[in-house]
Amino acid sequence: MSSGSLTALFKLIGILSVGPFFAQFLMLLVSPWLTRLYSPSDFATVSVFLLFGAGMAALVCAKLDNAIIRCRDNEYAARLAVLTAKLVFLISFGLSLFSLALLYFFQVWQYLNFAVLLLFYLVMGGLYDILNALALQSNKAILVTNGRIFLVVVAIIFQILAGYSGCGAEGFVAGLVAGYFATTVYLYLHLRVCLSLTASKPSLTLSNTFHNHRDDFLFGTVATLFSTLQNNLPGVAVTVFVGPLAGGFYTLIQRVVFNPALTLASILSQSILPWLAQSHTGKTTAQPLVSLTALIFISMLGSILLIQPFCEQIFTFVFGESWRGAGAVAGILFLQLPFKLAYELVSVIMISESRQKLLSLSRLMTLLAGIIAIASVENHSTGTVFFVFSLVQSLSFTVALFFFFYAISMPFRQGGLIIWAGVALPAAYLALGWPNFGEPLTGAWNLKGVVSWLAIPLLLISFVKTRKLLKSAE
Repeated sequence: MSSGSLTALFKLIGILSVGPFFAQFLMLLVSPWLTRLYSPSDFATVSVFLLFGAGMAALVCAKLDNAIIRCRDNEYAARLAVLTAKLVFLISFGLSLFSLALLYFFQVWQYLNFAVLLLFYLVMGGLYDILNALALQSNKAILVTNGRIFLVVVAIIFQILAGYSGCGAEGFVAGLVAGYFATTVYLYLHLRVCLSLTASKPSLTLSNTFHNHRDDFLFGTVATLFSTLQNNLPGVAVTVFVGPLAGGFYTLIQRVVFNPALTLASILSQSILPWLAQSHTGKTTAQPLVSLTALIFISMLGSILLIQPFCEQIFTFVFGESWRGAGAVAGILFLQLPFKLAYELVSVIMISESRQKLLSLSRLMTLLAGIIAIASVENHSTGTVFFVFSLVQSLSFTVALFFFFYAISMPFRQGGLIIWAGVALPAAYLALGWPNFGEPLTGAWNLKGVVSWLAIPLLLISFVKTRKLLKSAE
């Protein structure tokens, strides 16, 4: 990979980073406000809605948004976007009818408001993904950046107003729908010229599109569905097996800790995937991307180990005394975060190498591992449940990464650091112990002090590696 192409990749990453990071900053800024307007049980209810909503949203686009990004022909990309929009409306209405049938079958009409919100959530979310993909394909990354900021601002304003009105979880979800609607209108107004390329051309047929993008239709959709369940199902499992209070804690941590990290992974994915589509694929291309993943892994792991001992105090100060337990939970869940981020980044290489089957299987494996871990220790303390869950997730992500590297014949020296850390760090946590909200299994070790000292060399390594990587791009 030439230094010029690496510089172009970094530039694209920089453009796409501004919006999501600013949006995440706004979300973190208002989170203390929202935690005083919504209770932990409200957050747990939102988690359940997002499990069904985001899971169904993974189906409405049939992952043709990835195909749109990879298109080199602007006209074909626009025609594909129009066809995908039709699918969004058709599948969304079908899934909404299915949700109404479930309400009738279980006679739980008190959730009718959520069923109505689900229809709008699916339609607006699907159209938002399509227009985002078209903007990236058209080299208009700035629209994605602005749109992300616009979405979060509208959603936050609506959620605050709904919170003061006492609307509860329904108001929070309605804020998400309002954000998607406003941003979809914004993106459409700026991409009308691109969509006008389809005016004099016949529409694409679904059969031909399925034939041309079979992997996206089948394995891409399955992988995205598993990814969505991977992100949202643990929160619901915690609510079911442990209780709504713990579920609310997990949902808040997902919002203020995991979502920013996954946003970083999404930014890098959106930058790397179009770049890979215009480059050759293979081991030569994948090596620098794995090195970049290892660098981000080291930086995040060092930062997490540095702040881990102070999570409980930080959460209490920022979100209020009623959320003190969320800080203790966050300190435990932090363990899996670097491994999850590395997994998401390397998944982009799997997509570019057309290894969607392996990616789908890995997502199913990590999902089942997490749910089984939660269910197997449901009778233990809340701290033990989260400790076992985080430990199992870290190991499952490590196993998946090992098979990813093996599948693309990646030299062990490129990604070996992540694999070694994925074995050694959970083993150290298991040996020293950190269940029960920070109390070691044996009184002989102060785990918080031990792991915090590890942060210093990791951050120094990350600084040196960053300088080398930036010099290679000059």
